[in-house]
Amino acid sequence: MALVNNFTTQLSNVEKLKQIAKRLGYVQTRGPQKGEGSIRQLLEAIIAGDVVVMPTPRRRQVLKDSQEARLEAAVDRLVEKGLITQRARKSGQLSPFRPIHVAGEPVSEMIIRERR
Repeated sequence: MALVNNFTTQLSNVEKLKQIAKRLGYVQTRGPQKGEGSIRQLLEAIIAGDVVVMPTPRRRQVLKDSQEARLEAAVDRLVEKGLITQRARKSGQLSPFRPIHVAGEPVSEMIIRERR
């Protein structure tokens, strides 16, 4: 039986949307598209707030099998899962070290004393 509320839209890349749905676990369980990503389930998850859609910055083209591409894909998966929210600096430079001065005994001496 069909759902009462139907809608029509033109999607520029249906296959990509199905891949995203499948990767997130929204899969057709029966019919000729069994095992494919379910766009309907993905949209319902977005409406329910279970999935959040956020734009990603455009990335420069890299070879798919390069180490940088694999690393970037891994970071993207962590972002999609909500485990991280911010990408690291691309420069690889650390900010200058500035020690914090505290009153009292140096921590190194405290550790040595407690280990004896």
